[in-house]
Amino acid sequence: MWVHPMSGERVEDQGANNPLGSHWIAFHRDCCGRDAHDGDAWITIKGCTTTGFHGTPHRWTVGRAVSHGCVRLYNEDVRALYRQVSLGTQVTVLP
Repeated sequence: MWVHPMSGERVEDQGANNPLGSHWIAFHRDCCGRDAHDGDAWITIKGCTTTGFHGTPHRWTVGRAVSHGCVRLYNEDVRALYRQVSLGTQVTVLP
């Protein structure tokens, strides 16, 4: 389950319109708050957020700064990654 950092909307169900695409792989929890860009405007995120790898129903957004800090992948790629990792897998994200 993922909670949208601005609206508080809980995303649990997988489906065609899920903003997280076919899979969600969390790798970092941050409770310090931060500023981020959502693709349209700068936003201030308060409280805890979780960052991860996820798919998207919008292929054009992959590789663009339209996220709250997550790494967007094509659904076929996040499915492949999901099969390769397990709980506790160490993750290093490089710019």
